[in-house]
Amino acid sequence: MNYVFYSLPKDSGPGPAPELPPGYEAVLWRPGLIRLAPSGDSLQPVYVFWWLLHHLRVFSGRGYAVLIIRHGGRIVHRSCVLPYHVRLPFMERDDLFVWNVWTDPAHRGRGLATYALQYVVHHLRRKSGKVWYVVGEDNAPSVRVAEKAGFVRVGEGQRKECLGLGFLGTYVIIRRPAP
Repeated sequence: MNYVFYSLPKDSGPGPAPELPPGYEAVLWRPGLIRLAPSGDSLQPVYVFWWLLHHLRVFSGRGYAVLIIRHGGRIVHRSCVLPYHVRLPFMERDDLFVWNVWTDPAHRGRGLATYALQYVVHHLRRKSGKVWYVVGEDNAPSVRVAEKAGFVRVGEGQRKECLGLGFLGTYVIIRRPAP
């Protein structure tokens, strides 16, 4: 699969504080010693993997978090935030990566993913870092989310497996736009 790489440049301001539509509530979850996944979300293997990387201090900082949006007490959106680590070689140490974004189909088109990206930029981005967003090239709704949030297309690339294992693979930019 081919991917499109977006980032928000270091020198761009955070923009206005994001607002959720009425009836929605956002909670920023961070891992703890026994908190492997956000409350109310299923314990997916990827959460255990990220929790382990966080506690082994593989990430460049303590920025691993998950932004959860609920409606009526139920999770309807999730955006994971990861700090730099070796699987993301295109990033710098102060950058953040927004990934594993999901919105319940019944709640799509309401700006929840755009809110999540703007939240990360406004509340979590480090002053000297970029925020990255990588999407499958055929995922038109996610492309629109990135562009609506002010992100700029910086390249195209692929995910390369390591030792035949996808979860150990890296995302690599292969082509950058012509200047």
